[in-house]
Amino acid sequence: MIRHHPTMALDVHTISCYHSDKRQGATAAPFFVGLNTLFRVERIMPRRLHLPCTELRQLYEAGMGTVALARRYRCSPATVARHLRRCGVALRTGRFEGRICNEAVLRRLYLDERRSITQIAALLNVSASTVGNWRRRLGIPRRGRAP
Repeated sequence: MIRHHPTMALDVHTISCYHSDKRQGATAAPFFVGLNTLFRVERIMPRRLHLPCTELRQLYEAGMGTVALARRYRCSPATVARHLRRCGVALRTGRFEGRICNEAVLRRLYLDERRSITQIAALLNVSASTVGNWRRRLGIPRRGRAP
């Protein structure tokens, strides 16, 4: 019995086989084996991409990311990254650049003016957790709750 596997993108068929268990000497429950394991299946290899270095470099340096370039050239972001490296382009990291906090400003706002972490975050246009991390990293002591 041969069935078409509906979830696969390639035309893969599974064949229902009966497994003979040598200990029992009888046939056990059916299991499915892909045709790839029974026969050598020739697959059509995808096209080889030739991405132009100059165009790729210009688009990447203009601000397009590897995901956007991959959509444009209909390939994976890893393929785009590999081609960029081959073209001698230094890849950007996926992380944003961290902001540096002035210790004197944070001490003044937190200890002298007794502003809350949330208020300081709104003033500096960062999240409250960022302000808390800065406070801990700079060694600024926690203050008690205001009466």
